[in-house]
Amino acid sequence: MRLVGVICEYNPFHLGHAWHLAETRRITGADAVVAVLSTAFTQRGEAALLSPAARAEMALRGGADAVIALPALHAVRDAEHFAKSGVALLAGLGCDTISFGAECADLDRLKTIAQEIDYPSAGFGCALKAALARGVPHAAAVREAADALYPGAGAILAYPNNQLAVAYLRAIGALQAPLTPVVIPRTSDHAAEALHANRLPSAGAVRTAFRRGDWSAALSALPAASGEILRREALAGRIPDPRRLDAAALYRLRTMTDSEWRSLPGLSEGIENRLRKTAAGSQTVPGLIERAATRRYPAARLHRMVAHALLGITQEDCDLEPLPVSALLLGLRRDAGALTARLRDAAIPLCVRSSDPALASEAWFQAERRAMDVWALAAGLPQGTLFTQGVVTVSAF
Repeated sequence: MRLVGVICEYNPFHLGHAWHLAETRRITGADAVVAVLSTAFTQRGEAALLSPAARAEMALRGGADAVIALPALHAVRDAEHFAKSGVALLAGLGCDTISFGAECADLDRLKTIAQEIDYPSAGFGCALKAALARGVPHAAAVREAADALYPGAGAILAYPNNQLAVAYLRAIGALQAPLTPVVIPRTSDHAAEALHANRLPSAGAVRTAFRRGDWSAALSALPAASGEILRREALAGRIPDPRRLDAAALYRLRTMTDSEWRSLPGLSEGIENRLRKTAAGSQTVPGLIERAATRRYPAARLHRMVAHALLGITQEDCDLEPLPVSALLLGLRRDAGALTARLRDAAIPLCVRSSDPALASEAWFQAERRAMDVWALAAGLPQGTLFTQGVVTVSAF
């Protein structure tokens, strides 16, 4: 049985995601698609528009056969750690192929860039050191060094999906994961804020349209099943209110102790001091990020810091469980009996109930409970709601 895996957020699941899954099946001839999905909070550190259960249902009705959680402890990280955790889950679950979208569909070129970053040549090392010595941030310095050796590589690394693609390839190498990479060309702009009739959408543009109340535009970018789910969740009031999250996050940032600030993951260059100072006079998290972000302190990194503070995620947690130690099943097609047996026999333990006593002692689960409850609070739902929804099941698509 050939299993292909995807690492995703589906925030929400739109026409571009459906096309990616369809192309993945066509190109790989896979028997089943396993989606590893970020849960209540995304890689950037923002609360997801819909619950993990709703997004898992979208994925299943859009072409996935099983959906596995990528919990907040592993999802709310930089590209390198996000990719390693997702790759580790897919490999541990028995997938033999990983499919990802990228603006650059030249897999050999992406592999060359990944190899250069992990095993730098003398030329790359010198160019990187020179850029860093001029005060260029590390990510930009890597782009500059890569471009010096391979003209055009810097432009490739300027796109977020290409960055993730390179991170996936590096993770496969670092973990020696038995995954064959397949790249699907991405034709839409990941950062686009507007929806266009003749182009595949970006999730950000869908969220923007939804937030401003433009239902027609938002629904036009979604498969019919995803539109039904979005409408259902919105009418039921199961959408987080950004104002509630802002209030909770700013309260947390303004009341943290020195030791709590020092415990945050990935601190360097005094970034926590800038965030702490800016939080004292900010009224919203977007306003805080806008004021605090600089070339040295990029917005995505600050967003993740705010999320780590809000969710109580520490560097100790990350060090204790650098990679997933178990997998939580979010959703499954009803006719996926052979896949279910395969997943149960996988190298990584598969949990189907969040009440499983074995989870209580795991760092990721404690962080996940906090993340789920913060999301529920923002959506006006009772504590524990997201952990009582159980495994989503749907009929064959």
